[in-house]
Amino acid sequence: MTDDSPYTTQLGRFAEECSPVLEQRLGEALKPFSEVPEGVKDSLSLYKWLYEVTQAMDGDPFLDVGKITEADHASIDPVTEMELDYGPEIRDKMITFDPETFGQDED
Repeated sequence: MTDDSPYTTQLGRFAEECSPVLEQRLGEALKPFSEVPEGVKDSLSLYKWLYEVTQAMDGDPFLDVGKITEADHASIDPVTEMELDYGPEIRDKMITFDPETFGQDED
């Protein structure tokens, strides 16, 4: 919906931004599936519920909902967002690496 690849720390904000748009676009079709039922307590019951959701959508687990508008979604660099949420000292707790510095084994 956003063309972004969010970090796990951003998923809550993405859900907050996308949920109202999904409800607006899908309306009543989404309501039965908007919250996981209380009876879902483990992986097996979760998969059974997800199967029921998929069956209710004519066997297609994907819905075409289109893109969210820029007015409804903020594209924020993940590190910048963490600094905004937790303060600049969060950088001292972050582990970063450059994937290009990893070489392949010569075997």
